[in-house]
Amino acid sequence: MNVCSERVWKHRSRWGRVALAGLLCLQLAACGGTENGSVPVVQPVGTVTGQVVSLANDAPVSGASVKTETGTTTTAADGKFTVSAPVGDRSIVRVEASGFAEAFPVTRVVSSQTTTLGVKLVPIGVTETVSVTSGGTVSVPNSPARVTIPANGLVPVAGGAPAGSVNVSLTPINPAEEPRVMPGGFNGIAAGGGSVQPLESGGAMQIDVRDSAGARYTLAPGTTATIRIPLRTQSANPPATMPLWFFDDTDGVWREDGTATLQGTGANRYYEGPVTRVSYWNADLVLDSIVVKGCVKDANGQPVA
Repeated sequence: MNVCSERVWKHRSRWGRVALAGLLCLQLAACGGTENGSVPVVQPVGTVTGQVVSLANDAPVSGASVKTETGTTTTAADGKFTVSAPVGDRSIVRVEASGFAEAFPVTRVVSSQTTTLGVKLVPIGVTETVSVTSGGTVSVPNSPARVTIPANGLVPVAGGAPAGSVNVSLTPINPAEEPRVMPGGFNGIAAGGGSVQPLESGGAMQIDVRDSAGARYTLAPGTTATIRIPLRTQSANPPATMPLWFFDDTDGVWREDGTATLQGTGANRYYEGPVTRVSYWNADLVLDSIVVKGCVKDANGQPVA
């Protein structure tokens, strides 16, 4: 069999299709369907299993919340978990634990099969209390990472009146050191839209804002905060400006929104720019890509599957 040749699909005969349609009608009649006659759509799922550990020391993280669109669970004492997840090439897994930045790994899930996923959580860099009325600046010790929030610039995500003060957490991410901690991997959609493209990161960080009751906050419409993302790249000559991208945790991709400028000196260089929401932020360039097509053969010239 030539494994490099294209697969040919044969259609069923007309009578086969008629018989199949009749069988389906009988089954639907027996089941009753829905009130309007439509057939309920069952989302195919698979299973994701793995272990959650700390990036700082690889220690298991127990009690972490692991959520997908179709399942929720909590990690055991050894950090391990098993949860159902929707089928897809990029199924999003949301992982959250006290003292760590929220993680959003993506993985391929196959129907009725088990996918293994290792998750590393980054310890929060700093958490400080900020007045909603006056705003303020939060900085990570021994790091250029910081965020400046304007006065009256925060609102609850769920709506309603804001609390008097909130807890602002800031966590720098070093994708050059550990690529697996990047939410969603290195995939993004440019400001003009279009298809998902590969990205090269110059550094990233997470901003998380919540009140004492745990309610999440974001920036008020028309308001911007200013962030400094520490430069974290293997490039010897980082560009003077970089597009800014926020992480869309619904679709599991980065979305371009704004521009940052390289500032600072030596090990304290950073990308600074305005941002429009509370989220993960990333200074990225779109990578040029090429497509390579070929056929793998063994020493005898035979195709290898």
